[in-house]
Order: sequence, then structure tokens, then C-alpha cells
Amino acid sequence: MGLIKSVENLQQINKELKTKITEFNLAFTKLLNLIHSATR
Repeated sequence: MGLIKSVENLQQINKELKTKITEFNLAFTKLLNLIHSATR
């Protein structure tokens, strides 16, 4: 029982991490685009 709960918690954390990483990548891309257009 405890093990299954742990696995579920890990999957939830994994899902949240993936979301955060995606958000970070989007923000990073926007930042790079800003820098790129500023240096043109």
C-alpha cells in the first residue's frame, strides 16, 4: 500500500516537473528572441 502511494506521488511530481520545464523553455525562448531582435 505504501509503495503504491509513493509511486503515485512520484508520478505527480514528475508531471509537475515536466510542466515547469516546459514553462521555463517557453520563457527562455522568448528571452532569446528578445535578445536576438535587440541585437539586430
